[in-house]
Amino acid sequence: MYTRTTFRAKSKVNCRHINIKTGDWVFGSYIENTLDAPCIIFGDGEQIEIDKATLGQFIHINHYGKPVFEHDLIQVDYVVPEESGSTYGMVYFCDNSFTYRVKDIFGDNDLLSETRSRVLGNKFDSPDLFNDLVDVFPDLQPAK
Repeated sequence: MYTRTTFRAKSKVNCRHINIKTGDWVFGSYIENTLDAPCIIFGDGEQIEIDKATLGQFIHINHYGKPVFEHDLIQVDYVVPEESGSTYGMVYFCDNSFTYRVKDIFGDNDLLSETRSRVLGNKFDSPDLFNDLVDVFPDLQPAK
């Protein structure tokens, strides 16, 4: 079960006893202090070092019953006068309004909570899709 304090990030190390390899997604509570590298705590207190660049917070369960995290790429349906269709965008945290929003080809507009969305992937596992957004938003850094 996901809660607002659930985070997702990619592992930086292998952990054979819990069957996690470098680059696998791990889910749990996020911690960072001056003594340890950034870590996710999960299960019975297991800690695993993570790639902080991939860290994203759980936001909500969408209309299709799937979890949505920060940095997810989602398909969004839209309806405007005399036209309807779908586009895609990236979920991000908006510092100005302290809300999660969708950055899509129409701009920084929709509140995530007001969209009917389907998760297509995320900026780390779907770099081609993400890089298409970079063409629209030059402030985004291209995926590697």
